[in-house]
Amino acid sequence: MPIEYKIVSGVAVARCWGDVSIDDIKRVIGDYVDDPRLSKPHRELFDLRDVGSFSIGYDGVQDVTEFVKSTGERFSRGKVAYVASRDMPYGIGRIFEVFAESVDIELKAFRNLGDACDWLGLPLDAVEGGDRGGG
Repeated sequence: MPIEYKIVSGVAVARCWGDVSIDDIKRVIGDYVDDPRLSKPHRELFDLRDVGSFSIGYDGVQDVTEFVKSTGERFSRGKVAYVASRDMPYGIGRIFEVFAESVDIELKAFRNLGDACDWLGLPLDAVEGGDRGGG
């Protein structure tokens, strides 16, 4: 799977690379949604800077949003930083910003990892260390 995650200071940090699909994203979210190391409310950093092909369009954003809704209150009032340096994945992140409102999640798309870490209150150097999760 071209996504792995770790938990750093209660924050799920998912790093994506290569060709990423809707199923890959749903699988990694499903892997860490019940991780007891996650802080409440939920905080997450989704790093897509190394993605090659990102086969997620408008319908895919809807699909992931419905999947997150199906997890119940686990993500409620959460905060997700979505980082993408390339235009197409960044544009998808902007669409995710709009859809996240329907599941009571504050999601913000960033082009820069440092800005995303600042927004989450997570030290940039902590993203490179921390405990490994599954996936």
